[in-house]
Amino acid sequence: MRRSRSARDEALGRPAGREPGERAAPVERVEAALWQSVRAPEENAEFARKLAGRARVQNVERAAGRFDRRATSADEHASVIRRLVLGIVADEEGDVSWRAGSRIS
Repeated sequence: MRRSRSARDEALGRPAGREPGERAAPVERVEAALWQSVRAPEENAEFARKLAGRARVQNVERAAGRFDRRATSADEHASVIRRLVLGIVADEEGDVSWRAGSRIS
C-alpha cells in the first residue's frame, strides 16, 4: 500500500513512499533512484543556506557568500535533474521513453 505524498513531494510531482517490506517494480525502483538524485542537491542547497545564515550571524560575509553560491548551484542542478525526470515516462510494460516535446533547458 502506498503512503500519501507530502505536500512538497506532491508539489514537485514526486511519487509517494512505500510501506516497509513492500517490493517495488524495477521501473519504480529506477524512478525512486532518480527522485533521490533530485533530493540530494536540494538537501545540499538547504544545508548551504543554513551555513550561510550562521556565517552571517558570526559576521563572516566571505564564507556566507561562498555558501550562497553553493546553494544556488545546487538548486540549479536539482532543477535540471527534476526537468529530466519529469520528461521520462514509462508505459505499462515498463518500457521507458522521453516525453515528446520535453526539454531539459
